[in-house]
Amino acid sequence: MTSSSADRTDRSQRAGSAATMRARIDGGYELHPIQRQAAIATPSRWRDAIVVSVEADGAIEIFDVESESVSELWHFADLTRLLSAGEPVSLHADYAVLAVGDAYLSVFVSP
Repeated sequence: MTSSSADRTDRSQRAGSAATMRARIDGGYELHPIQRQAAIATPSRWRDAIVVSVEADGAIEIFDVESESVSELWHFADLTRLLSAGEPVSLHADYAVLAVGDAYLSVFVSP
């Protein structure tokens, strides 16, 4: 049994669409509702931090108050209007969620 050209094209388009969707929910892009709920449901994994710097290209540095270490984060959007140096934030250690006041953002945490 062979697939028609139209079937192969349709499968290819679906695969491309799935890849695009996956990229949008990777760290630093859109916060998935399940990711948000999982972070909220595990309050002991939040780390208090202070913003060291924030750049228009999405780069964020935070100082972890407990471990006294600096972490580099990234978010796809320019957060310079939301964050500023010296501002308190919290980072969820397991789900890469940054809490800024009442806002929750997905971030990519550099290893």
